[in-house]
Amino acid sequence: MIQNPADRKPEPEGAAHARLMPSPVSEGEGALYKVESERLPFWSAHQAWTLVGAASLSAALIAGALILDADGHHAAAWLIVVAAGAASFGFFYRSWKIDLRMRSDLARARREYADLFGRAGISIWKEDWSPVGKAFARLRQAGVEDVTAWYAARPEEARALHAEVMITDVNRYSLELMRAGSEEQLTGSLAAVLPGSARAFGRWLEALERGDQAYVGESVIQRCDGEPFDCLVTAALPRRPEELREVIVSILDVTAYKRDQTSLANVRDEIARTQRIATVGALTASIAHEVNSPLAAISSNAAACLRWLDRPEPDLDEARQAAAAAIAEAERARAVIDRTRAYLQRDERKEETAEVRTLVRESVRLVERQAHSHGISISLNLATDLGSIRCEPIPLQQAMVNILLNAIQAMADIETERRLAVTAAHGADGIRIAVEDTGPGFAQEDMRRIFEPFYSTKGGGMGMGLSICRTTIEAHGGSLLARSEPGAGATFTIALPKEVL
Repeated sequence: MIQNPADRKPEPEGAAHARLMPSPVSEGEGALYKVESERLPFWSAHQAWTLVGAASLSAALIAGALILDADGHHAAAWLIVVAAGAASFGFFYRSWKIDLRMRSDLARARREYADLFGRAGISIWKEDWSPVGKAFARLRQAGVEDVTAWYAARPEEARALHAEVMITDVNRYSLELMRAGSEEQLTGSLAAVLPGSARAFGRWLEALERGDQAYVGESVIQRCDGEPFDCLVTAALPRRPEELREVIVSILDVTAYKRDQTSLANVRDEIARTQRIATVGALTASIAHEVNSPLAAISSNAAACLRWLDRPEPDLDEARQAAAAAIAEAERARAVIDRTRAYLQRDERKEETAEVRTLVRESVRLVERQAHSHGISISLNLATDLGSIRCEPIPLQQAMVNILLNAIQAMADIETERRLAVTAAHGADGIRIAVEDTGPGFAQEDMRRIFEPFYSTKGGGMGMGLSICRTTIEAHGGSLLARSEPGAGATFTIALPKEVL
């Protein structure tokens, strides 16, 4: 990984600074970067101090030998001289080996750094921001508290400071990203190499003034051939002003990512539009289905009213009853429209207390004429202790009416006995209202799908009735179940939980 300048340890004294030069050395692994170092001095500080120590030791030993030689101990003196020479050579040789290993380790570390810098699959730039640090220091000494605001009010000064920031080095991937022919095209003044960076210069100043640990921002950069591209720019910001001489900046091309995000957003918009169209279609079908029943009843009652009036002796009572029934159906149709409008406007549900027996009886009364016209007999078996529930009476009653009408239509063409049985009683899980008919029933494959929107077993049916019924009943905390055997009729059971009692 590339080391933050703030974390980098000082180089050993005497070590030279290396310069990264692009030089392909291996076709198999790609072009690597090699280190061209200045010539290292022959005598390092470590060697010099070792030499001084060895010389001091030798001088002391030789001085002792001279004293012994003056006293006549010639053999001992020569022995000390030889020992001093051997010790000096040993010290110097060990020092030379240590220094050689240090130089080798340093060269290897530089090669690894250069290799990583050059082969990284991301664009890496070295930039010198020290002019910015010096400008900050001058302004603060002059009493300027908000340096960023100071430059924001003086765009000419900001542009001049931006031009002083220098790009000192780039890696190989940067050449490919920028489509540059050489490193020289991407080094020099930041304003000259990347003129578009001036738009983000203010954000850099803010991050430096706040003391942020890192800078992250989106930008648009122009390649050397003039093509712009979207990119994500990140940098580890130094802690101390002197570390601004080497700021490591990485640039990631996000053009394809943003293009994919735009395409994804377009797809989402298209899906949302399709869903809105489907919702409108479903809502239209729902309204048509729910309004169709009262409209048909209005027409039937109006025709009956005319027949009673057209008799040689008009039966005004029957005509009056037929007209009243037509008015009631018209009110029911209007209630459907009002409920739909309230749904679209997200009005709060208006619950009322309603007797279960009354709800069931009125629902049956609304379909009695259709049942009798098809020769269907209706039987009611309602428990006396059903009590009342909190509900929206109109949609709940409409759900019951739709279930009853489905049963009536299912028995319209059968030759056997046509009977519709409605029962209501307390069950283990609350109130259970069952509607049982003697129609042809449902096939097993139909039973799995009868509650799906737009699925119908009737020719020309819209397939919304049972779906709406289940949704309405579930909105009241209940459930709608179906049971059927082919040729043995069908039973629909509405279960309302005790909590609504």
